[in-house]
Amino acid sequence: MTTFANLTYRKLQNETIETHREITNAIIRGDAMGAKCAMVMHLTAQHAQSPMKGAYME
Repeated sequence: MTTFANLTYRKLQNETIETHREITNAIIRGDAMGAKCAMVMHLTAQHAQSPMKGAYME
């Protein structure tokens, strides 16, 4: 079980780094729509992985 948790954590960590990179690169390019899309995808992916999935959030 620990190995699975470690692999899941590493996958989430790598995905987080990659999505932050995509957001940053879009900002550097001056691509507001690309940055917005990358941020929405990042937040959607993070919410899907969250242990609080389904919790009320404002």
